[in-house]
Amino acid sequence: MKSEFIAKEIRQQIVEGKLKPGERIPCRSELVSGYRASLGTIQRAINTLIDDGFLLSKGTYGTQVSKLPPHLCTYGIAIPHSSSDTWDSFWLAMAEVAGKYDPDGNVRFNIYRGLVSEGKNSDYQKLVYDIESHCISGLVILGAGNIKDGKFIQKPAVPTVIFEENLFDKDLSSVWYDFDSLIDKAIDELSGKGRKNIAVLADAQFSEARIEHFQRQISKMGMSSKAHWIQAMGTSRHLLPWTKNLLNLMLQKTGGERPDGLIIMNENHLFHAAEGIACSGLAIGKDIDVVSHANFPLIHPSPTGVTRIGFDCRALLSSCIENITEVRNGRKTGFVRKVPAVYEKDLASDIK
Repeated sequence: MKSEFIAKEIRQQIVEGKLKPGERIPCRSELVSGYRASLGTIQRAINTLIDDGFLLSKGTYGTQVSKLPPHLCTYGIAIPHSSSDTWDSFWLAMAEVAGKYDPDGNVRFNIYRGLVSEGKNSDYQKLVYDIESHCISGLVILGAGNIKDGKFIQKPAVPTVIFEENLFDKDLSSVWYDFDSLIDKAIDELSGKGRKNIAVLADAQFSEARIEHFQRQISKMGMSSKAHWIQAMGTSRHLLPWTKNLLNLMLQKTGGERPDGLIIMNENHLFHAAEGIACSGLAIGKDIDVVSHANFPLIHPSPTGVTRIGFDCRALLSSCIENITEVRNGRKTGFVRKVPAVYEKDLASDIK
């Protein structure tokens, strides 16, 4: 359709800076003459650009380029599953923070759900359109390994950020959690409470290098652990309930000793782990102190007595924007930006 061609032309002028934010575009009669199109065709093109956020109608003052056009101020967040009932706590926290990231609207996030497929409940085609139409400045992908056919990752059309510690695709950039800083803070917290025998519950991707870092740090602090006190469990819905039994076993006394401190490295385990601690006969804050990873803001309140140390999702989103901005400004992709862990008590009250 001719209106689509005209919309594409005007959009390209905005993206290239030939029409600048806040600038008035030519009046309808000039566009009719310039494109040799009917007034109705011109209006359909303008309506498309208004809907996409590139133009604003100012009534008798004409039509202007948005002062905050989407190719500069809007970012996409892609989530594999359409129903939030299947999202893990990190995806939930990121979506919540994105929705209120900038109350003034200078930075906006579009959330695209259900990208494991192109089904009716998926925003797959919407994201394809928004990328092709310059409606987002860059894309943040959560759960990148689940996205259908690796779409949006292979030869990305916009600067794209994923959450991976080891970035194998050099066309992307990554933001990752500084888990070593979380371990260090957790050990300091438990040491400050006089705990000596430390257990760790991690997810199945917990690396050997991270275990070695944990062991070095507790050794420096005069603390100890044992191989059977360091365990991992997957975070899928059918595996999480088994965390209760695993914790109960981990905390049983063997050789006259059992843990008096526990570090949980993935908050999705926390509530089942608390049940396991209760089954073991230990009381949090009395017999054992627990430090758990968190994605802030917390989606669910903590069990009584548990200290939360983790990652501020606002800081993570800000780091994603930094990556995207640097790539748009010419930085070569293939880099990883790490975000340090923070204590819950150090966060502003509106972030917790």
